[in-house]
Amino acid sequence: MSVQESGADGPWRLRPWVLVVGAVVVIAVVVALTTGGSTPKHSGSSSTSGAKAGAGGATAAGSGDPFFLRSTTPAAGTQNVAPDTPITLTFSAPVSLQKVEPTMSPTIDGKWVQSNATTLTYELASPLIPYSQEVITIPGGAHGLVSKDGATLTASHTVAFDVAAGDTLRLQQLLAQLDYLPVPHRRRPTWRSTSPAPSRGAGPACRRSSPRSGPKGP
Repeated sequence: MSVQESGADGPWRLRPWVLVVGAVVVIAVVVALTTGGSTPKHSGSSSTSGAKAGAGGATAAGSGDPFFLRSTTPAAGTQNVAPDTPITLTFSAPVSLQKVEPTMSPTIDGKWVQSNATTLTYELASPLIPYSQEVITIPGGAHGLVSKDGATLTASHTVAFDVAAGDTLRLQQLLAQLDYLPVPHRRRPTWRSTSPAPSRGAGPACRRSSPRSGPKGP
């Protein structure tokens, strides 16, 4: 089958259907090179950050997540906090207690524990002091709190909240444990003189004596 045709007064030319087929072949080749030349990328499986902690609260290290204080309970500035309220600090990445711990002022009997990978909880051995302001300091920087992968807080944080009123007797007991028991009131001694008090009218007599009259004559 001839793919060329000749005119009466002109040179040989390709038939129109040949041009169409050629264009289709060229387009197909271009599409094949474009789609087949690049290999699709497949992301490998990786563990998600913030996975649930096991018995020891350990997670996979090296996640590279930023490390910062996410939230606290009670929140900073909270008032009328119940004396038995648990204190929790939640961070953006798994935290470690091996290097340093947060501090509390005034000091309350208890200890910091890791309730899960990203949360520290202070287990109270005695209630918070009523009518007081509790201040929690989370140390940052090179000598501060660190994450499991070694990241540090950029700066220290303080969280302050006000404790509600409590039982008066319990308040006295807590103050006594902290050596804040007030000195009992004592009555001032009354000074008394040991000499007898002078009686009324005592003192030098200032009586005027009248001259005695002699015996009257007969």
